[in-house]
Amino acid sequence: TGWVGIGTPNPGRNLEIYSEEDRGVGIIINNPNPNDGITRSLSLNGPGEMSAGIISYGPNRPNVGNHLQIYNQHGDNSVISFVVDGGESMRILDNGVVGIGERNPNAKLHIGGLPGIDGIRFPDNTLQTTAFTGENAGFGDGHSLDAVDGDPVDAVFVDNEGRVGVGTLNPGANLEIFEDRNGGTSLKINNPNTGDGASSGIIFDYTGGEYAAIHSRSSNFIGVPDHLQIINNHGGGSVMSFINNGLERMRITDIGYVGIGENDPQAKLHIKHLQGEVAFRITQVGGATNGSAGSLHTNK
Repeated sequence: TGWVGIGTPNPGRNLEIYSEEDRGVGIIINNPNPNDGITRSLSLNGPGEMSAGIISYGPNRPNVGNHLQIYNQHGDNSVISFVVDGGESMRILDNGVVGIGERNPNAKLHIGGLPGIDGIRFPDNTLQTTAFTGENAGFGDGHSLDAVDGDPVDAVFVDNEGRVGVGTLNPGANLEIFEDRNGGTSLKINNPNTGDGASSGIIFDYTGGEYAAIHSRSSNFIGVPDHLQIINNHGGGSVMSFINNGLERMRITDIGYVGIGENDPQAKLHIKHLQGEVAFRITQVGGATNGSAGSLHTNK
């Protein structure tokens, strides 16, 4: 047959190398020449100019120095596949798309497998089984979501601390909204329901039932319709303070006393001012309808 056996009298192929020694068995293809055209290769040729193989390029080869290349030049529909334990694990098509667990990839990287089970595992051992996050949502990179039309990318980003950035990759708080434009940037909370218990708001919740909140009540809300309420329900000693330019300017205590420039008000309205400052002023606009201009009336 012309088959050659090295270490065996019964070769099972055109060339068979056989050894039972306690060391590696292999073939060495060596060319130590350092010139830029040097290669070491194993070619698997087919009819005509069809070929496939493995090439190891020398260190001075232009553009591919020290490269190991696995190639398949069988023309259109050529495939390079990687088979483990009798099953194909990955393939590369002639148009450059890669399939992992997918024999018919239709994207640059197409990952097959069981939905909800197979996916991508990250260094923190988390498993991402899908890039789709909901109806009309964009596709992200595992930490972000792009806009529906792809612009902008990373429209919503979650950093390694779990902080969420909308329009920013570096959120400075649990949630940061960023937009650099000549217009308003805002957070909108909308509840169009007009029922007697409907409201929209933000709650700052603590343990033990204590909380603070900002609520906008519906037009039919029982007791306080169409109210904007700023609430501090932290029990006895609660204070609501108003700070401007780094200093407290006004506060409301838990018993309803209001201090202006006074952080310990002793009356319903307690104003503290420096000597020479005007403490209280009433300015009349238009004709007086009750009392005299610039007057302050008390009812007993």
